[in-house]
Amino acid sequence: MRTKRNTNQITNNDDFKENIIIKEYSNGLKIIAEETSNLFPFSVSISILSGSRNEVNVPNGTAHFLEHLVFRRTKRLKSKQIAKEFEKYGAIANAFTTKEYTSYFATANYKNLDYVFKLLYEVVFEPEFNQSDINKEKKIIIDEIVSAEDDPEDLITDKISQIQFLNDPIANPIAGSISSVNEIGISHLKYFYEENYNPNNIIIAYAGPCINEFLNVIEKFNFHRNITTKPKSNLIINKAITLENKSNITNQTHLLLSNLNSKVDIELRTGYALFNIMISEAMSSRLYQLLRETKAITYNIYSGITNYTDLTELYIYTSFDTKQKNKVIELLKNEFDKLSRKSFTKSELMIAKELLKTYSLMENEGTLNKINNLTRQIMLYNKIEKSKETIESIDNFSFNKINEIARETFIFDNWFKYIMIPE
Repeated sequence: MRTKRNTNQITNNDDFKENIIIKEYSNGLKIIAEETSNLFPFSVSISILSGSRNEVNVPNGTAHFLEHLVFRRTKRLKSKQIAKEFEKYGAIANAFTTKEYTSYFATANYKNLDYVFKLLYEVVFEPEFNQSDINKEKKIIIDEIVSAEDDPEDLITDKISQIQFLNDPIANPIAGSISSVNEIGISHLKYFYEENYNPNNIIIAYAGPCINEFLNVIEKFNFHRNITTKPKSNLIINKAITLENKSNITNQTHLLLSNLNSKVDIELRTGYALFNIMISEAMSSRLYQLLRETKAITYNIYSGITNYTDLTELYIYTSFDTKQKNKVIELLKNEFDKLSRKSFTKSELMIAKELLKTYSLMENEGTLNKINNLTRQIMLYNKIEKSKETIESIDNFSFNKINEIARETFIFDNWFKYIMIPE
């Protein structure tokens, strides 16, 4: 790969001892590598910055289908041979698709780096599309979709997306629907592949020993392809509404609340991460204590954050006996009203900061977590925040700032609400 490159090295000689190198080539390919101890295995990923959100002119589910299909056949190997080749070198390989990117990754003993990356490259960049493979994969993916539709938590997540966005691919389920998957043909897969599997749309992440050796391995491979600009929609967010539907797959009522914010800076996202802990992620959190411990209404309650490239989402999920529906909604509304007026306490914020620091460090444990973390940071912010910087930014997050964001966030009528009740 002989293309001119820019190099940015982040070296930290304090207690964290982080050595991270970022390279960007003239064709747009980005490489991030973090050095680890020789005692650890290496992990490497090839991430395509396109997911179900980028399914323009193809059926919903094409990105996810392609992720499955490339492991079926390359120009040299068939699926069983691919599996054996990875395992011969002690490699654990897999892939996943999100709404915004698709990642192929492998973890193995460092001595097999050259062989494992060569095989991962072959799977991603030398696939062969075969109609028989497509027919088989359709059956597998449709079974996956049916399984998800039998899970109320999965189903309600897809349903709320459909009311959040107006006629945008980001609202569609990642795996697609039974009808859309049945529509997918070779022409759709080839079109999506050619449009998106290009160097200016790729991040390669590595965590393991000897960064320079990894960079030497990368230089052996050709990433020259036609460079295209991937299509990306300008999001139009619907007005927050409440929707209630009946379902025959549950005996409980399921409630999902979602807040969307067009701000994508680290400060806002740190605030949301702290909210997540103080709302229901921690055992001492407000809603966990209120709905589960004090009122004993629910067993299952949690919250989370989704960080899109141009959007930040904070969500809350719970399930309960349908007879408690009005009571749960009233309790939630009252708690939101308190937060919008008085926010959280200094004690709550202190606990949340300590937990968030622990979560942040845990997210960077192990080489597989490291490559996922590096990829997300480059995709979302085009930079890497070192662990020390992350800890410092959490420590420095002020009580006044959390109050300010809380007043804007916890307005109950501004949250999308999807309620699934049993038939």
